[in-house]
Formats: sequence, structure tokens, C-alpha cells
Amino acid sequence: MSRHVTYKGTTIDMEALSRENEKVTAIGNMSVNARGDQIKGGHVTKTADQIARENHRVQSVVVSSGLKGKQPAAGNLLPLQPEVKKTESTLVNIVQKEKELPSGDIIVEGDDGTS
Repeated sequence: MSRHVTYKGTTIDMEALSRENEKVTAIGNMSVNARGDQIKGGHVTKTADQIARENHRVQSVVVSSGLKGKQPAAGNLLPLQPEVKKTESTLVNIVQKEKELPSGDIIVEGDDGTS
């Protein structure tokens, strides 16, 4: 299928070339042959199929934490509650409450209930 023609017109069949050399040790420091089998001392210790099955069997859990630390899971989210802040006025000793509406507006109420 994968036949390539060189500049001088010679045809090279890449699949036939890889089939002929699949048991030859690959160049590099991984100690594998062209098929991906692990080789030690010229003998196959694990086939590429065994290696792939081991990698798929082991499932690792990835924990991602950002700058804010560990984030809660999506199912554990609580609905947002508006924060109520109490402030005291130093000039007129009236306790004021700030309420944040769901729209984002802030309302300041006095202790007598007026806005």
C-alpha cells in the first residue's frame, strides 16, 4: 500500500521493508524492536500487546489543584448565598446591613428596616 518513488524512479515498498525488519533492534536507548516489543539480551521479554494491556489496565487518578487549592467536585457545589455585612456608623450609632441581591445590586438597610 505505501509505495514511494524515489527521485531516481526506484519504487520502495515501506510495508515490506518494515515486515522484513520488525525483529531487528531499533536504534536508540529504549531496548525495543521495530514492532515495539521489549528486548533484553537479544530476546523478547514483553510483546507490544502485553505492554499496551498493562498500560490500559492501570488507571491513574489525576488530581489538579490550581492557585486556590483543591476545588470541590461538581456534585458538591452549594448554592451561593448573599453575604450580609453589618457595619456600625461612628457618627450616628445605627447598625446598617448590606444585602447583595441575586442581580448583583447591593442594598443598605438601617436597623429600623428603611433603605
